[in-house]
Amino acid sequence: MDEKKRARRGITALPGSLREATASMGRSDFVRKVLGEHLFSSLVENQENEWREYHLEVTERDRKNHLVTQYEIEKLLPIL
Repeated sequence: MDEKKRARRGITALPGSLREATASMGRSDFVRKVLGEHLFSSLVENQENEWREYHLEVTERDRKNHLVTQYEIEKLLPIL
């Protein structure tokens, strides 16, 4: 479906990065209400800190090429 058809139907794209997703969540009254102010604020702050750390550790080239990086292997793989 092309962009014009999606727009007519009110279909929007998902965030393209952790930074975009965090910003979107930070604007969500629904998420704020469901989580409560304290948890919501902490989650947004933690996600912003994670983005900053990732951005400092991973090269622009690797981000653009969507490569799995050493940072992700060390920080995120153990969570799984």
